[in-house]
Amino acid sequence: MRHNRHVDLDDKQVLDLSDQGPVPVSNLLNKELNEVVQRSLATLDDDKRLVFTLKVFHQCSYEEISEITGFSIPKLKTDLHRARTEMRQRVGQYVRTS
Repeated sequence: MRHNRHVDLDDKQVLDLSDQGPVPVSNLLNKELNEVVQRSLATLDDDKRLVFTLKVFHQCSYEEISEITGFSIPKLKTDLHRARTEMRQRVGQYVRTS
């Protein structure tokens, strides 16, 4: 028996960081990276952003994403591949190590 999963796509919920006073450098770097990810997500078109968010942040299966969005699985795979490529280009420069 299949259960429908309710998914809230509020970006702030996905990448929320609380401001709790003085924080270690690693927390500041994580906050900065999360801001970069949020800005990068905002540049994706709606379909790509939705598919990427459901797959990456909510770990939904292709079948679940198809049920939620009404998109075919081949379209989901194409949108996810393109979204990952765009995100890698935009965010990659912030996470590369020398």
